[in-house]
Amino acid sequence: MSPNPPSPPLIFHFDPHPVVRRGFAFLINAQSDLALAGGTGSPEELLPLLQSSRAEVLVAETGPWGVRGFSLLREVKTTFPSLRMACLSFQPAAVYAPIAIASGVSTYLHKSIPPDQLCTNLRRLACGQSVDTCSLPTAKPAELVRAFARLQPDDILFLELLNRHQSPREIAREMDLSPNSVSALGQRLRRHFSVSRQRDLVRLSARWFRHN
Repeated sequence: MSPNPPSPPLIFHFDPHPVVRRGFAFLINAQSDLALAGGTGSPEELLPLLQSSRAEVLVAETGPWGVRGFSLLREVKTTFPSLRMACLSFQPAAVYAPIAIASGVSTYLHKSIPPDQLCTNLRRLACGQSVDTCSLPTAKPAELVRAFARLQPDDILFLELLNRHQSPREIAREMDLSPNSVSALGQRLRRHFSVSRQRDLVRLSARWFRHN
């Protein structure tokens, strides 16, 4: 009598877009050696659902939440240390992949990845094998991508808030910094991007996030 085949690894999907979650579910359910453990687009639901689903792999899109999405992934990794995580995103890997890896993510994949390649990567991830981070095609100028790739998470969060036209006081409150620290951060970023005025920094952040 042959032994029972191993159970397929359980994959949980976190993405804010219902259409994307439905397409992902269709893809995983079509695989005989992968199983869907569930999905949600709500950050508040993510940890409780991961607990009840007993998922082995989390596939997450953090783009709509910006850098704050990676804070959620760090919390997930702290709560579920054995959970393997992959980002499946439209965001530029040159900028966001290092932050994702530092947050406990094993690999950063672009949403243009072919479905069969995505499933292959998920199988490898579920088995504890390494998966290469995919280079993400972008229409952004290479010089701008390189400049953003050298930023720290707080730098990117500052620029995100600036792009939302938040005042220095609002930015200080969001980032839990003093107004003087926010002012110093803005000055440092102006030097980094070689611009002299705050309005130039606002335009640059709009140029970046408009395409994300």
